[in-house]
Amino acid sequence: MALFHDLQALHAVHAVDSKILRARKEIAALDTGSGLAAEYNAAKAEAERLRAAAVKAQAEQHDGEMRLQSIEDKTKQVQKTLYSGTVAGPRELENLQKEIEMLGRQRGDAEETVLLAMDVAADRTKAADAAQAALDALAVRYRAVRNRYKERHAALTAEIATLETEHAVAAKPVPAALLTRYEGLRAKKGGIGAAVVDADGTCGACHTRLNTGLVDDAKAAASVQVCEYCGRILIPASFAAHG
Repeated sequence: MALFHDLQALHAVHAVDSKILRARKEIAALDTGSGLAAEYNAAKAEAERLRAAAVKAQAEQHDGEMRLQSIEDKTKQVQKTLYSGTVAGPRELENLQKEIEMLGRQRGDAEETVLLAMDVAADRTKAADAAQAALDALAVRYRAVRNRYKERHAALTAEIATLETEHAVAAKPVPAALLTRYEGLRAKKGGIGAAVVDADGTCGACHTRLNTGLVDDAKAAASVQVCEYCGRILIPASFAAHG
């Protein structure tokens, strides 16, 4: 029953390797934050676009206010001239009066333009501020995800290093030929080179029901048996229980 003990030893290796595989799969499944990073970059571009639109609207409002101020200053200047008593000619007085009327119309248009510009600037500034707030929230979420990723990745990497050491120790009692065969299967079969035969005669790796003769041969341990479906080395559950 030398093979019994060899398979027991191999099961110990298989158990460690299963933990290594689990840890590696968990690393592969970790959220690196790449999705949030892409979302952040898109949101950043949109926030910058909205901010530029807000700045432009604010500049247009400022220009409108400056134009309105210029019209008001000009109106005051013309009114001062009109009522200063220095202009006596009827034609000149009429021209000044017409200019004041024209400036009044310009002022009305300018005031309407400024009011519209104020509304646009307020709306665009509000939109830009909301986009920036959303961007800031995304940045907080991204940093949290990255921190969790780094912490868990470091923990799993350390766990794998420990398990690799355990693998080396557990592999020592396994005959070289059997270990080489196992490692070859492990490399080709997604990190799992052996499978425990469950009590109902099912392969523990591919979960396929094995034929009775193969299960009996595996239990007899006269020679190494492999799953007829996935090709992994079979270890009877009773052997594993003694490991």
